[in-house]
Amino acid sequence: WRKHQNIIKSHLAMLQMCETERVINQTTSRPNTLAEREVGEKKAALIKMRNLLYLILFYCIYQSSTLDDDLEYFQKTPDEEMNVKPLHQAQLPNLKMGNDNIQCRGNVSFDVECTSHVKEINKNIIFDKINFKTANASFNTTSGKFKCNIPGIYFFSFSVLPTRGTQTDVVLMKNNETISKIHSVLGHNTSQLAVKNTIINLSVNDTVSVLLEKGNLWSGVSSISFQGFLICPSK
Repeated sequence: WRKHQNIIKSHLAMLQMCETERVINQTTSRPNTLAEREVGEKKAALIKMRNLLYLILFYCIYQSSTLDDDLEYFQKTPDEEMNVKPLHQAQLPNLKMGNDNIQCRGNVSFDVECTSHVKEINKNIIFDKINFKTANASFNTTSGKFKCNIPGIYFFSFSVLPTRGTQTDVVLMKNNETISKIHSVLGHNTSQLAVKNTIINLSVNDTVSVLLEKGNLWSGVSSISFQGFLICPSK
């Protein structure tokens, strides 16, 4: 607010001068004809519009200065005084990262990845590393399949990194049915990570897996991954 005081004072002075000029004009010259009265009314309307725009400008300046003060406060105030923890310190109940099951009541979710290159086509990708998995999530690291134990609507996501200069097809399978596909055609000596998201309605004992139909995949820094979680259980 202090940074904008001079600007606001100058605009207020301008408004005062304009209003004084308008009053003087009204008192010294009275319109005699209809045309003169219409011109006077238009001028008065323009003055009111200008004053309104100035008020809007003042309000915007005030709001901007308030945001600057709030930002300065947040930057200078320690987290412990604000009683707010940084995101990386936020604690979720009963979470244990790694291969241990995560105890989350009523939740089904998993995050797995493949740690080796994939070259065998028409076979499920074997995701041998479990980053995390809830107790209700049934994922087989030998077959690469997720098995549904709680029916409902699920969200799935898988990512792949095709080998340079190859044509690659990777599909998400529900039982023996193709649900979605990543189709990649890359130029010579080029490669690009591809991600596909899908929402599926699953029944008990349905399985979901990722299969390489064509090409080959490069593994590194979680480039071949598979995630899923339950959005809404069936009633």
